[in-house]
Amino acid sequence: MSASVVISPPSERLRQACEAAHAATERVPLLAKLATGDISDADYARVMASLAILFEAIVGGIQALPGGAELLALTDLPARARQARTDVCSLDAGDRSGALGVAFIQGSGSALGAIYALEGARLGGALIGARLRRAGRPVGTAGYSFFDLGAVPVAEAWRDVKSQLDRLLATEAELAEAVLGARGVFDLTAAVFGDSSKGGAAKWGVE
Repeated sequence: MSASVVISPPSERLRQACEAAHAATERVPLLAKLATGDISDADYARVMASLAILFEAIVGGIQALPGGAELLALTDLPARARQARTDVCSLDAGDRSGALGVAFIQGSGSALGAIYALEGARLGGALIGARLRRAGRPVGTAGYSFFDLGAVPVAEAWRDVKSQLDRLLATEAELAEAVLGARGVFDLTAAVFGDSSKGGAAKWGVE
């Protein structure tokens, strides 16, 4: 009798395919510093300015696709983009609104991969918010709304996102596109936060 083959759901296969890229992004010095919660005012302002342009570019790239608005409706990403920009304005963090290239978002598959990468980051964002609060930062006030996730059912929301991915990534071709989209987000994140080993910010039009 032959052994049955268990095929992991698309969201799990996506996680496995992006594991190395995700881990490399977390090692970017500024992001690693943020993860501890012990970060200077100047570095925190830079983080928020970078997050704002990152979210705006990716949300805009998805929005421009046929059916993109419907995909975004499955997420809180547009609201998160507005939160980040509001925090930047409150912090007077300076304008880093230069155009970012998001050529890796070319269709629904790659858009779902990008959604996977950004929505998954909320799990880490909840931990960062707690660490910032312990470090004495006024999480939840102007300039600190983005990481105010204490009242948000982050784990439940993430399970819902994964369920949607498992439903929508119905073919191997779509899953392959999702991997490219997610890796594109991780590459772009590293570039925006200044990691030259990923090709440098200039590769994406970021000064």
